[in-house]
Order: sequence, then structure tokens, then C-alpha cells
Amino acid sequence: MSRSMLLRSVRALCAGTIVSMALVFVVCKDHEPPFTKGGRQFAGSAQTAHTFDTSAVFEQLLILQDSINKSPESRMLIARYLSISLDTGSGCFLVIGKGVGNPEFPEKARAESRKRAAQFDGNRWALYAKAWNTGSAVPFGKTIAGNIVYSEILYEREILDTLCVLMRVPIGSVILE
Repeated sequence: MSRSMLLRSVRALCAGTIVSMALVFVVCKDHEPPFTKGGRQFAGSAQTAHTFDTSAVFEQLLILQDSINKSPESRMLIARYLSISLDTGSGCFLVIGKGVGNPEFPEKARAESRKRAAQFDGNRWALYAKAWNTGSAVPFGKTIAGNIVYSEILYEREILDTLCVLMRVPIGSVILE
């Protein structure tokens, strides 16, 4: 392949990625949850059109994710998880990510690393949700690979030393390998 063809391919790939990210942003932009108490809200207000209760969804997903951790092959738990996680109105998965900071890091670095860890964990749950939603029977905890093009933190809450974040991940931005 010549250098000019390679450059054209890379430019086309970059342009496609930018267009995809813009499309994902537009699709999920108008589907923001209402403001709720008990945690830090990142998007939405009481006047938005979306009707789910952020803190209630947060609590349900948190309990289900903990249950799936204990029984990773339970099809019943996975089906229940998908029924709550899949927001068909916005075409997004709602997932919880958990992160714990390194106590030996300075405070600012600990907070940043904890948030990054929570986002990474939420992205992992989104990969499983996409696999389960497409019919895969992969049990939680088994190796799963893929990429997340875009995700958004909607809500966060500290539980002891753990930061828990509720994330919205558009289905199309979850790319399984």
C-alpha cells in the first residue's frame, strides 16, 4: 500500500470516528435524567423530558451488580440487570462503576485515580451488557474485550472509601472484539 493511500485511509478513519462521536453525543444529549438527591448529579435538571429516577436506578443496578459478582452465571440476574440497564428511550446502557483510590497517593491524585478506576469498571460492565444483550452467555468475570467510544457520568456517590458512578454508555459506542 502506498504512503498516500495509507494517509487517505487514516484520514477517513479519523473523520469517521469524529462523525461517530458527534452522532453519539447528539443521540444521548436530549435524554438526560432528572436531578435527584443523595449524590452528585452531573447532567439534567427537573425540567428534562427523561423520566427515570437516577438514585433508584443507581440503587437497583448496584444491588444487581453485587449479586452478579456473587453468581456470575445466573441467567435470571443477567436478564433482570439488562431490563434495568438497557434504556431503550435513549439507546444507552446505564451501568455502575466502582473505584477505590490508592491511600498512598496525594489527595488530588487519589481522587483522580479513583474516578478513573470507577469509569474503567463501568466500561467493563458496559462490555458485558452489550455481550449479554446480543445473546452471548459469557459469565461475568470471564475475559471480555472491546472498546468504549463514549460514556458519560450521570451521577456519583461515595460509599465508604469507594466512589460509585452511574454512567450512560450509548449502545453503538460499545464495540466488542
